[in-house]
Amino acid sequence: MREAGTPRLVTVSMAGYGLIRSADLISGQPAMEDILNQSGAVIRHLRCCPLMEARFSQGQSVLAQETFSLPAAEDNLVPLMETDYVVDVALRWLVRQDWAGIETLAVSGPRPVFL
Repeated sequence: MREAGTPRLVTVSMAGYGLIRSADLISGQPAMEDILNQSGAVIRHLRCCPLMEARFSQGQSVLAQETFSLPAAEDNLVPLMETDYVVDVALRWLVRQDWAGIETLAVSGPRPVFL
């Protein structure tokens, strides 16, 4: 980042940052962000709800049984959001020129869907 002279960077990660320390999809997130934070770039880390499209692999189950399977208690509401919305938020940050420093932002979507 430093050698390339990248002035601005937007990362997209999950809202569970720092909560899970096992070998899952987000366990390497803290180390990645620490490295990027030292790059000298202006950064926005976007913390997002799980993406709806990540559930598409369960399409057959949804059609056959009309259910989603998630590793969560039955009474928990799990917010999902659309990938297009995350892309839109990231692009808006990248085009703007009026921000500085390093900041983490929660992104929950314009209309989260709950399972």
